Amino acid sequence: MPGEMSLYEAHEKATRIEKRLREQFGEHTHIALHLEPLKVNGCYVSPKEMNQHSHTSTGS
Repeated sequence: MPGEMSLYEAHEKATRIEKRLREQFGEHTHIALHLEPLKVNGCYVSPKEMNQHSHTSTGS
């Protein structure tokens, strides 16, 4: 999921993916989705921090 997507939006999207998988493979299909935070240079960063990095790198 895009790093700037809210947790709510990511959860909604993951729920839709689960629903489609169950429609295709059956209601009792076991699905495990895991959402990871955004990583930059191996470290987790928040979207707010990412915006600060992009402003710094562009000189804005």
